[in-house]
Amino acid sequence: MLQYQIESVTRTPGAPCSFRASGWLTDTEGRPTEIRLVDSSGDAVDFDVVRTERSDVSKLFENGSGQAGFELNAFSMDPENMKIVFSAGDEEVLVNAASLKAFRSGLTIRLPMGMRMMRLLRMIRVCFLFVLTLPLRLLKKLKRFLFRVSPSFRRFYLKHIYTLWGEDFPSEPSTDPCPVLPWGEHLLLFSHFADGSGAPLLALNIARVLRGFGFNLHIVLLRDGELHKRFALYGNVYVIHSEEELDELFEGWQHLNIRKAFLNTTISGACAERLKARGITVVTLIHELTSTLVEMGYADKAAVIAKNSDRIVIPSTLIADDWAAHGTDLPAERTVVMPQPDYHSDLVPLDDPEERRRKYLDLRRRLKIPENALIVMGCGSLEERKAPDVFFRVAAAVIQRDPRVYFIWVGDAGASFYKRQLEFQLLPIAEKARIQPYSPLNPYYYGADVFFLPSKSDPFPTVALLASKVALPVVFCRTATGIRDLFGEVEGCSTEEYSEDAFVSLLLRLLKERSFRENCGAAFRKIYGERMYGFNTYVRRLHELAGGTLPKVTAIVPNYNYADYLPARLESVASQTFPVHEVLILDDCSTDNSAEVIAGLLKKYETAFPGGIRFLPNHENAGVFRQWRKGVDHAAGELIWIAEADDSCDPGMLAALVHAFEYDPKVQLAYVQSKLIDADGKIYSETFTQHTYHVSRAKWHQAYIADSGTEIETALAIKNTIPNASATLIRKDAFKKIPEELFSYRVIGDWFAYLHIIQGGRVAFYPVPLNLYRRHRESVVAKNIPLLLSELIRLNTYIAKKFPVSRYTVREMKREYIRNCVGLDFPDRESGCFDKLESSIPEKKTVYFLVPGKSPDFAVLKKALEETDADFAFVCLEDVNVNLPPEVTEVFRGSMHILWRNEIKPPLSIRNFKIPEPSN
Repeated sequence: MLQYQIESVTRTPGAPCSFRASGWLTDTEGRPTEIRLVDSSGDAVDFDVVRTERSDVSKLFENGSGQAGFELNAFSMDPENMKIVFSAGDEEVLVNAASLKAFRSGLTIRLPMGMRMMRLLRMIRVCFLFVLTLPLRLLKKLKRFLFRVSPSFRRFYLKHIYTLWGEDFPSEPSTDPCPVLPWGEHLLLFSHFADGSGAPLLALNIARVLRGFGFNLHIVLLRDGELHKRFALYGNVYVIHSEEELDELFEGWQHLNIRKAFLNTTISGACAERLKARGITVVTLIHELTSTLVEMGYADKAAVIAKNSDRIVIPSTLIADDWAAHGTDLPAERTVVMPQPDYHSDLVPLDDPEERRRKYLDLRRRLKIPENALIVMGCGSLEERKAPDVFFRVAAAVIQRDPRVYFIWVGDAGASFYKRQLEFQLLPIAEKARIQPYSPLNPYYYGADVFFLPSKSDPFPTVALLASKVALPVVFCRTATGIRDLFGEVEGCSTEEYSEDAFVSLLLRLLKERSFRENCGAAFRKIYGERMYGFNTYVRRLHELAGGTLPKVTAIVPNYNYADYLPARLESVASQTFPVHEVLILDDCSTDNSAEVIAGLLKKYETAFPGGIRFLPNHENAGVFRQWRKGVDHAAGELIWIAEADDSCDPGMLAALVHAFEYDPKVQLAYVQSKLIDADGKIYSETFTQHTYHVSRAKWHQAYIADSGTEIETALAIKNTIPNASATLIRKDAFKKIPEELFSYRVIGDWFAYLHIIQGGRVAFYPVPLNLYRRHRESVVAKNIPLLLSELIRLNTYIAKKFPVSRYTVREMKREYIRNCVGLDFPDRESGCFDKLESSIPEKKTVYFLVPGKSPDFAVLKKALEETDADFAFVCLEDVNVNLPPEVTEVFRGSMHILWRNEIKPPLSIRNFKIPEPSN
């Protein structure tokens, strides 16, 4: 039989009504009991039910009574029709909440215990837990002392003890290495921890951006944690516990030519001396004040870091002042003040008043508080330096003077004993103040009225930066936090000395005077907009401080009647992980609504690119390749991306290509493999290797860098093996080598251009299909098949006369032309004019080399190529997964043709090829 007993009932009149009831629930048959709230239509009403006594007192009734205490809290806009449903199994009892009173029903076991006694028991429980955790706190203080005086204890502790004490998150280290980008520079990134706190999250986002820039990362963690797997998405992760282990890692990194290291936090900076001794440029990011270093046991490393870091980056002058006050001066000539920006990219200012109001009210509904309530928000982990205890003491003082105010602390991570202390502190103001989980975070920023930062030691809190981003005024102490450099000038929001009474006064004024509050919020947002920058810019500056440079890329978007595709194309350009410097949109006198679409895109992406976005229209149609020349003439970047308006791409396309130009300064053009999409954007071919299948079945399955002679001989003389300009990145200066004859081509001018762009240099290829090549009826090629074949004859004749190609390649050019003509009624196919095509260079000597095995010794082949005086070299590779490295191909002075054994066809025979023998 289901029975219940109500010990106390309290209501707050008005709408919404605050309703609280406490009592006992039992079922004589031992079934599990439940409590629900419903409205007049039977729909569930949100409520909180606290059964803190169930885990303690209810154990007295484990003999089968099924009895437990409850405390129910609810808010309702229609309290008269709200009903409480007590249930056990199929049995239910409905009680009208409006008429509920304290009473005792015929319980199987009666408990003469009122609410005061229940609260007393709760307080006793909190005190008991406080006393119980006292030894743990003493042990923690002992740990801090040993950290300071014993480096060996520090290493032992970090390697073994912290996981046993639950001070870290368990992780399952990734066993799969991060894919290596073939031309990307190898960088080191150090993070002291890998938990979910601020500094490791900053390091994680630095890793994300550096990987997006195309670098290969080696991430060293001084302590493992929950972020390990996320770090492994961006690089190879190593966990070390001593500097000796770092030395062991370097033994395996000798071939990587690592020259730059980024050390996030002072604790990571402890490795600076060892890195500096190896000739590595060290950039150290310091976030800690000296009090934190003393607590962590790393105060002795401060001078070492200052001495061995090539550049020191601090987020605010507060750190430099604090270090100087404690005896360590950061060298001014090597120290840069650079606030780390927000990496929470999904939090954006709301300019639409209706949307702002909707999100403002959504938070109040989520928290079940009145719509006219004022919310003071705090955010951070529950630790002493963040001062959540001050937050709630100030809350009690403010709430006493203004009952409309609610204080919400977002972030419930922290030491359990400290959380118990805060829970005890919250008891008197539990209805008006609470601790909420960190996720989701954005609704609190959109719904709060004021952000209160009570931190006693916070060099540069990102949570306050987020508040300024959405025009929330921030109350803080100027001597306790580094945001003083940005927002200290805003009057009425900060104090010089740390004072709880001063915080109360500032908050009361901001909460009382709406116009003052809005003006302060607008001032914070203005400062953020004027003085802050994007996270990509921040990481780019870090790389520059280490002596690195990133080339500027200009994206040229030629358009002719592709209005429907332009928005998606610009989105693909803006979403590149390697930042595009500027965008030039060209329009060749389109007859559709391109001009209108482009006008909207110019406004949308007005601030998206450092060099801006420009529109360069033509007043009469000039043709595709004159558009290219026009774009190049107006480009500011040293690398050019012809991003054709009807194509698209993967966000990582530029990152895969851009470093090839630094890796090998002779590279003039780099390109990726392409996927084929139709007019609707549907992928109908995952790769475009079928286009090059007759040229080579193996060449385009691996990354390579080849000299122009080899690339023309083995590929570009036979066929346009770069069928889509959108897949390429080209050095701007290389465009100057293209003769004016380019403009006489209407269809295959891109092929003509590639031949001259790479001439005398090298070409790089990346085999991952990152470009999306759209094939549809409106494309230039699709509409001009007869013109295409006519230009093929003309261009092949030009290649044979102007470039050193072998007779074998000329024969392949003829075969390719015939394949293009199959099934087409084209007169020149039968005229025989193409059969007259011959190489303009008489062949004096040709050598044939066979390279056997899966791991060949290229030194022997390199020596043979250096010594031969042949004009042409045919190199046959036995294994399809092997390719010739650039240092081998570049030593040969003639033209080289690379084949794989399964591609040999008459008139060539494998018997022609000889294995090169080492010379004495």
